[in-house]
Order: sequence, then C-alpha cells, then structure tokens
Amino acid sequence: ELSRDSGEISRLIAFQGAFDRLLEIIGDEAEEGGSVIIDDCLVLIATLLRQNPAAQRLFVETGTLERLAPYLSYDPTDPFTARFAPKQLTASQVRICAIVTTIAGDQVGSGTDEQTLRACRDRLGVSGLVKRLVGLTTSSSTATEPSLRQAAMHSLACAVRAHEPNQRILIEQRVPVPPARTEPAPLRMLALALRGATRASAEPPLRVLLALLDGSSFAQLHLAATLAPIPTGLSLSAAAGSTGAEGGLEPSFCRSLALVLVGKTAPSPSQALLAAAVLSALVRGNSDSKQLLMRMAVEPSLDDSASDKGTDEIANSADSGTGGVSRSVGSAAAASVLGRACRRLPGVARPSAETVDDADADAPRAALTLALLRTLAAFADDGCLPAVKLILDWPGLLPSLVDVAKGGALPEGGQAGARPLPLAADFEAVMHIRGQASLVLARCLLSAEHAGTGLTAPALFDLLQQHLGLDTLLENLESVRSSPPNLKALSGSSFKSHTPSVGDKGAQPDPAALAGLSPLAAYAQADARALGKTTDSLQAVILRLYTAASAPPAPPHVALPIPATTLKPV
Repeated sequence: ELSRDSGEISRLIAFQGAFDRLLEIIGDEAEEGGSVIIDDCLVLIATLLRQNPAAQRLFVETGTLERLAPYLSYDPTDPFTARFAPKQLTASQVRICAIVTTIAGDQVGSGTDEQTLRACRDRLGVSGLVKRLVGLTTSSSTATEPSLRQAAMHSLACAVRAHEPNQRILIEQRVPVPPARTEPAPLRMLALALRGATRASAEPPLRVLLALLDGSSFAQLHLAATLAPIPTGLSLSAAAGSTGAEGGLEPSFCRSLALVLVGKTAPSPSQALLAAAVLSALVRGNSDSKQLLMRMAVEPSLDDSASDKGTDEIANSADSGTGGVSRSVGSAAAASVLGRACRRLPGVARPSAETVDDADADAPRAALTLALLRTLAAFADDGCLPAVKLILDWPGLLPSLVDVAKGGALPEGGQAGARPLPLAADFEAVMHIRGQASLVLARCLLSAEHAGTGLTAPALFDLLQQHLGLDTLLENLESVRSSPPNLKALSGSSFKSHTPSVGDKGAQPDPAALAGLSPLAAYAQADARALGKTTDSLQAVILRLYTAASAPPAPPHVALPIPATTLKPV
C-alpha cells in the first residue's frame, strides 16, 4: 500500500533488490506447482513499475523481464508450465501480460519515457516475448480463456506500436490453425476480429492490427501487397484449382478484407465496420499503399459485381458518365478494391421499404453502407488524386453521395419524384452515414482542382451548393466530429474501459457485459484527427471558392494603340 501511492517509495524499494527477491519467491512457488502467492508477487511488481520510469529501466536493463518469459508458454506439453494448475497458470499469465503492458506503453499513457519505451520494446523482441505473446493470442489452447487472450493482445499491441523490428516478427510469424495448417499471424488476428461474437472478443485483435498499421509504412505496404492479382495468362479456374486449400484462392490478409467489403456474401454489421477500420489504417497517410491497392484487381470470384462481367467489361460500363460530365475509368482502377466499393455503394445505400423501420433487420445494410463510405473517405484522404479522380469519374456515384449526405435515398425501383426513405432505422447510424458521405465529398472538393477529372473544383462547389447546401455539408461533418465515439477516439481512450487494471486483483472481465460490438466503436485516434483536419481545411477552401464565385468579373483588357509619332528609330 505504501508503494502504491508514492513514486519515491516505489523507486527506493525497486533499487533495494525487490525485483530479484520477488522473482525468487515466484520461482520457489512454481517448483511447488504454483499458488496465490505468485499472483501477489506479480501484483507487487506491477505496482512498483507503474508511473515509475526509473524502476522500469532497471527492470528491463537487468534482464528481469526475460525471467518471466517461461511463464508465458502456450504449449500445454511444456514441462515448465505443466506443473501449474490451469486456473493458477492463467491468472499468472494475465498478470505478466499486464506487467508487459505497463512498461511497453499503454495506449492511454503509462508514464514511460520514450527511451525506456524503446528499450523495453527492443527487449521484448530480442528475448522472444513477442513470439510468445503471438502464440498466446492465437493458440487453440487459449481459446477458452478470453481474459488471457485479451490481456496478451493488449500487451502485443503495445509491443508492436511504432516499433518496426517487432512488427516484422509479428508479420513474419506463422501460427498453427486446426486441423493441420499454418497461416500468417496478422491474417489470424483479422480472422479472430471478424469472427468475434462480442465486443470483448472482437476489439482486442482489432487493437493489435491498428497498432501494427497506424503510421507504419513497412507494415502497410507489406500487407497491402497480399492482395495479389492472378498471374497473367492463368485463368481463374486454374488459379482456384491450384492454390486454395478448399479449391479456392488461398486466403490472405488483404483478400479477406476485400471479401468482407465487396464479396458475394453480405457481412454482419460488426464484420463490415471492422474491415473498414482495418482498411482505413492500411492506407492512412501512405500514398504508395493506396496506389498499390488501386493497381491490383480484386479476383472476380470474390466480388458479386464481377460475377457476370470481366474486368474490361466493367471498365467499359464505367465510360458512360452521367450528369453531363465526360467520365473515363481505367480497367485496373475499376477492378480494384476502391473501384468495387464505388460500384457497390449506390445499391447498398438504397434503403428497403420492408426493413427501413426495423433497426435489427436494417443493421447489416446500414453498416455496410457506412463501411463502404469509410473506405472511399480513407482513399480520398491526404489529397490522393488517383482516388479522388476515380470517385468523381465513377458514373452515378456523385449523385448518390449527395443524396446520402442529404439524409435520404430513393428505394429500389423508386421513381424520380418519389419520396426518399431514411438511410437507416437507427438515428445515430443515420448521422454517421451522412457524416461519412459528407467527408467523401469534402475530400473530393479539396483535391478536385488537381485531380485531372472532368469536374473542376468550382463546378463541384456549385453542385454541392445547389443540391446539398454548404451548411448541410459542414453540419454533417461537425455532427460526427462532436459525436461521443469520435471524441473518445480523439482522447485516445477508445479501449480504456475494456483494459484489465494491473493493480486490481479482481480477475476477469465479463464478456457478456460487453456483448454486441457497436457499429460505431471502430474509430481510431488517427481517424478522429484526420476528420478534424479535413473539416478545418474545407472551411478555408469554401471561403476561397465562394469569394471567387462572388467576385465581379474583371473588365476585359484592351490594348491601347500607340501613336505613330511616339515611335523612334532604333
């Protein structure tokens, strides 16, 4: 209790050999099969480390961290951990993961300075602890221990955040998948997130993937390249028959994202929005990653829009523009993830009269609409001119985006004069859908001047002013910007309430208490910052374009004749 409230006392105890003595006690108790004393010792270690950079440096530099590595074994046949009772081993592993999280840097801040943080992450990789954490998060032996997986994933997220060597370890590690195959660890993390039935099971792997991707050009480009096109000269049937374990193309990280967003099978609400959150992190701030994905075609077998048409035919169908603007979409871009999303969005965003009043029945369509809009907004961010050109040139997409931003859309088969239906049965979902549609339009307006599209920035400005209203555009953006999920993400506390407390001896979070992944819970801090940046930039551009449109035309310049008498010979 003294060390809990006093940093000076914690530092004094730590430098008097407390860590060595506590680990000796842990080792003695482990020889006897483990006991609650191990749990008490681990809690005391965590207490000494909390908000104490000096003690954290001592813990890392003296090799104390590595002495805990054997306790994180995920192999049920390991003789070192086989001595423990299962519940005692799980409780100890959760505590050790909490210690790693404390010194590796919690997402919401742990008091660790940057130098110590880097040193700790270095030691986690060199000592093999990162590999052990990956094993704990993906092993079938821990599938029945959700609290352990959650704690291990939290530690793993801290270990790989802004640390390329540890990111390489995670990306290159392959993990076993029953019955007898292996797959890359990031793909397994994505599968765990997409299959999560509750918020407690879906958010921890999402946290790892966001920590791996955000701000890491290495990880972004490596995983974007997993959307590998079919080799030239190889037919789809030949490719499908030669690679996949079940007669289809072998699964990959990026291909799995495409399957969720533009595949033949409609995803669940949580799957659609988790996939959009990961794809946003995959391309955020990385023009190379965006352009790589726009050059690679999604296999027609994954996309319902391509089931009856080849890539060239899809591109040709995009050549007939609407709205009086000549449009031309290249075949490669049309068949990319972004092109498929552009093609699918207008149909998905159109509400159904049968489900518009039933929130549960309408949730999958509304969530997929929001996910596709987030995909378009992510590609159009940071002035990505090829993405903006593709969005503005896609036939029929711009009117659909304007209708969604206005808050209504015509039902299937509706006439031009028919009354539009609301975008979703849930009011909060409607607000976020309108906000994301406005975000796409705003980012297109910011870059339209240099995108090389047939629609110039002043023309797009006039279109939005007449058919949407600039006030509506800004209000939609501000509604999302001030929404609780966005503010929570901006503060960096998106996952704080689901993180086990290190010093709390109450053991396990209750998954049932967190049931139901909110479709609005997948915003990251980088998403919130990018939204604020776009909104601020948009206001300046609107003012400039409005001033230019309101200014009277300059009088024509008339060249005055020069009197002949003024001319002098040279």
